Amino acid sequence: MIIRKISIGNDLLNAMHFQAGKPAMGGASTISDIIKNIDGSIDVFISRSPEGLVEIVKWKTIGATVPVTIEYNLEF
Repeated sequence: MIIRKISIGNDLLNAMHFQAGKPAMGGASTISDIIKNIDGSIDVFISRSPEGLVEIVKWKTIGATVPVTIEYNLEF
């Protein structure tokens, strides 16, 4: 399933949120993909377009022991 959003922390209202398609790094980049790894960790990738070329890089890795709420992209 495709992950749409993750919230990091015990309290959803005060958690850090990362959502695919939203700006990152002060608007210089966009969150392109959120991937859950086999070991339970989560990788967040961003895309940017320096000089017109699209570049996708790994931005963050959230460890498997950190409390995370995952929202999937549901299409009916």
